[in-house]
Formats: sequence, C-alpha cells, structure tokens
Amino acid sequence: MPGVFPPITLRGGRYMDGGLRSATNADLAAGARVLVVVEPLAHLLLREAPHREIEVVGPDTVVTVVPDKETITAFGPNPLVQAAWEPSYQAGVRQADAVAERLSAAWQQQVGTG
Repeated sequence: MPGVFPPITLRGGRYMDGGLRSATNADLAAGARVLVVVEPLAHLLLREAPHREIEVVGPDTVVTVVPDKETITAFGPNPLVQAAWEPSYQAGVRQADAVAERLSAAWQQQVGTG
C-alpha cells in the first residue's frame, strides 16, 4: 500500500500490495472449483468489484470471509492505526472457528462430488 507499506524486493523483483490491483484478486483463480475470498476490509469497500471477479471465475463453491460486527468494532475507524492491531487480531482468532467450519463444509462438498 503506497504511503503505508513500501514495496519489497524478492528475487530481484519489486512487489507492492496486491490490493492495488484489486481488493481480492479473486479473478486470478480462474478455473477453481472452490474459491475462498478473504476480504478483511469488506466493510470499507464497494462490493461490486469482488462480485464481478467471482463471476469471472465461475466456481462451484464460494466461501467469503469478511469481518463480523465484533471484528469491525475492533478495527475502529482506521485499521492501520497500531492500537487497533492487537484487538483486530484477537477478533480474527475468535472468528476463525466459524470460518473453519464453513471452509471444511465447502471442501467436503467438493471432495464428495468428485
């Protein structure tokens, strides 16, 4: 994220936050049968673009992971403020159990179909 996190060098290439291209980059998973879309800032962004990206992929199953109300509260008005990081992390850990159940169900559905 320019102005917040600098680009990094990896194996001679320069890389920036993938969010510059898209909030989810879901369209890069073309051909996937199961698509997991993690949108930690979904409450701050327009929803149209991620939905279009998912349609392009055309997966059989989509699992979206977005912050719940408690996590949004933990983020506060600006999730980039360092004071929000620990509460946001704890809220994410709490939310992870429910997400894990949804992911497991999606995976089992695909494994069972073949």
